Amino acid sequence: MRLAANYFVKTQILNIYNDKLSFTVKIPSGWTVWFFLSPSQLFLFMQDGAHVCTKIRNRMLSKTAELTMGHYEVSIQHLYDLIRSKNKIDHNLSISDLNVKDKQNFSSCQKISDDKILNLLMLDDNCKATYNYLLMLNLLISAYTERRVSFNDRIYYACIVLFYTRIWRIWLYITKPPRKRKLPEKKKNRKPHDSPHFITSNALLCIELNTHYLIYVYLLIEQRILPQSIAENIYLFSSQPCENVFRNARALSGVYSTRINFTISQFLKRINKLNVLTELKQFEATNSEQKIIFPVHHKIKQFLTETDSQTSFNIIDLNINNLEKLIFRAYEVAQEMAISVGMSNTLIKNNRFTIEQSSQLAKHLLQSNSLTESEVLDVDGSTDDESTDDDSSNYDEESNDITYNDDILENDDSSPTTSFENLQSTIYSGLRLKKSVSISHVHKYFAVNIHGEKLFLHKQTATWYLQEKQLRLSCDRLQRVQGKITS
Repeated sequence: MRLAANYFVKTQILNIYNDKLSFTVKIPSGWTVWFFLSPSQLFLFMQDGAHVCTKIRNRMLSKTAELTMGHYEVSIQHLYDLIRSKNKIDHNLSISDLNVKDKQNFSSCQKISDDKILNLLMLDDNCKATYNYLLMLNLLISAYTERRVSFNDRIYYACIVLFYTRIWRIWLYITKPPRKRKLPEKKKNRKPHDSPHFITSNALLCIELNTHYLIYVYLLIEQRILPQSIAENIYLFSSQPCENVFRNARALSGVYSTRINFTISQFLKRINKLNVLTELKQFEATNSEQKIIFPVHHKIKQFLTETDSQTSFNIIDLNINNLEKLIFRAYEVAQEMAISVGMSNTLIKNNRFTIEQSSQLAKHLLQSNSLTESEVLDVDGSTDDESTDDDSSNYDEESNDITYNDDILENDDSSPTTSFENLQSTIYSGLRLKKSVSISHVHKYFAVNIHGEKLFLHKQTATWYLQEKQLRLSCDRLQRVQGKITS
């Protein structure tokens, strides 16, 4: 990505640009202070939004990271404290959501950055840095993965994260300047500019490039180079649709097959089967005679219902002035986040708090990390994962320390309903907790008493509620069948 975008790459040998084929936009002269992407691009791309989010999550869960923001530290311990002290329905978290070994667990990203978690962290002044970090993750999820977000809001959320990471990096550069030191032999493959107090350089570049390309697409639409319909489908600007096709193709293997890979010829045959199945589903959706009803999982059904009710976003007043106001408003939010954790005083003292001042140093830091073409290829080929063994042991130690109040797990047979006395929240999003259920489905629910109100809790949700760990297979298909080695 970095090489193709020519984003702070020096001595580039490979010339892939063509004057007749490349996109070219007019970038306002005042934007060159903070907008670093070249006006000519041969093609457009983004790092997959789900992968960017998992990079941010894994950095927080890593034992080797010591993320610091102003007077506060980003700590996974704050989430463990929530699990210990709060009712599970208040936060929807399980210990398995904090499993660092499951590095591709995107649902964990959604859970730990949910509004419920942010609201609980906001009540504790010691969790301000953790709140800001998870707020960044929440905004990244909204900007790059959710489909019901307007294009303007995507740019707004992405710019908040971009500017805050720049401000954060500048504060660390001033207060914790990098030192040159010799790395051990086993750590020589780690990039020397990765600070333990900051996100990885790979995640930083993903945030930089994705935000720049969002703005670049806006300019292409505004200058009528691309149609406006592109703005409604930005969420498809990722590898998830392709990965979904591969998941469906693997699902055709059947439950009795342990093979997870297949040849190109086998893949093409499975694609034909998927096409036939899709055509059959589309035909039966409008068929009124002898209709075949395909079973649909309740989560997929809810997703389809939301999709049908979705209204298309019409971008009004698509012009440079509105976009510029949006970006400056995003920078003001980033400044407020920096003020909340105490980074502003140092930045103001060193004249690095305004967008012009901070962008100047941010560009200098990116230039100092400029790589040659061969170095970019070497970095892309190296792994960006943290030490799995250390992180895994840390996760095991923390999970063993978690205990729950016996009153929560106790089943009182004398009462017709189960009571949730220590529950604080009155909004139960993400749970199958209903005020009423049909007679045909009443056997699937428990009657519970919450805040003096009789509600119905699905039995599967009740099982989740009573389990400390969710015993699920890893999201990584290469790890899910590997047993744990015990000494």
